[in-house]
Amino acid sequence: MAEPNVPLEFILERSHIGGVFREIAAKLGHTDQRAERLTRILPESLRTAPVWRDRLTNLWRYDYGPPYDALPGGQLVLGTTQSPEVRSLYRSVHAAESRLGSEELLKWLARLPDPAKHVDVVVEMRPVVGLAASANAHFEVTGHGEGNKTIDWLVEPKAGRPLLLDVKNRITDPLDHLRQVMPAMQAGRNPGKPNAPDPSALFRNTVEKFRPESRLAQLQGVWIHTEIKQDRNRLTAYFRGLDASRLHFAVLADWDDDATILVRDESDAPYLEKVFGVMGSSRFVADDYGDSGTVL
Repeated sequence: MAEPNVPLEFILERSHIGGVFREIAAKLGHTDQRAERLTRILPESLRTAPVWRDRLTNLWRYDYGPPYDALPGGQLVLGTTQSPEVRSLYRSVHAAESRLGSEELLKWLARLPDPAKHVDVVVEMRPVVGLAASANAHFEVTGHGEGNKTIDWLVEPKAGRPLLLDVKNRITDPLDHLRQVMPAMQAGRNPGKPNAPDPSALFRNTVEKFRPESRLAQLQGVWIHTEIKQDRNRLTAYFRGLDASRLHFAVLADWDDDATILVRDESDAPYLEKVFGVMGSSRFVADDYGDSGTVL
């Protein structure tokens, strides 16, 4: 098995996907047989990926994905995107195997090994991880978006309004922060603090995918996976300026069980929290962008 592409000082211990899957399954109340099933359906490149426990966080990670490039000075940067948590992979594959039909699952698994798109594909399952078993979830639906565009999920809870949502994994903000601070770091100077992100990057190629629809009939929104905090005022103002007939909500989240939820009507927030199985929080926004803005 290949060595992880991280400094040896970061590695507390090594393992393999199957072993860590069994450990995660036990913590989630799943059986060993479930863990073995999810391990077997993984593409070989993932089953054999280097797995290591991160000394800094005590989390199991697997080595997968190309480094960030196109940075000042031709630098290459490795981070958590290139060493995702094994727990996230487990939860994603578990959700996919539980929610998708056999043909859909095979298509999704076929896209999973692409190193450049791997995290994007894993994140596609994040919104349905916390759904109640009684809720129906339809993946990559057509006939619901503008011009028959494909929308990632149509969720139909047992009671309440259906939800139509698209999923985005956004890495623009971390890269922008790196571009801001790296020239000073390379010159041996204090880089200072990066600027607050531009919230427009979060919503690129989202609003126009939805048809105008009453939020009382169907809630439409976007689930945004992000590792960088947003300036609360800038984010709120930008969201309010978007077409309210097409985009009713936005969820900012990662793989933890809390999320920052933007809504047109505050009464929708508790409903979205209940459907997605998340707790509302302010972890993904900052009132005073005086810190680095980094979530992780």
